[in-house]
Amino acid sequence: MRSKELVNSGSFWPKDNLQDGLYILLNALLIKFGATSIYYFRLVSAVIGIATVFLTYVFTKEWFSEQAAYIASILMAFSSWHVTLSRNIDPVILIPFLFIA
Repeated sequence: MRSKELVNSGSFWPKDNLQDGLYILLNALLIKFGATSIYYFRLVSAVIGIATVFLTYVFTKEWFSEQAAYIASILMAFSSWHVTLSRNIDPVILIPFLFIA
């Protein structure tokens, strides 16, 4: 596991590339605090997915209306694409989160 190797080396950033740096950092911090079960790593993706739905609501409410915000957040929450990304241990879940944030 790449995150575990980074914790053992003392560096949280991979030396070969930085494309997954933030996601690896979050997982490496979990390992540092003793969370080594696969469910904790899935939890990171799930929390980021929930935060993305919340940010979709806030962003849409600010720019449009509250009704549009409800519709946008419901569509995002039940989108098969978003649910699949939130269930996998994959740094791709950060793309919509950082795009909206």
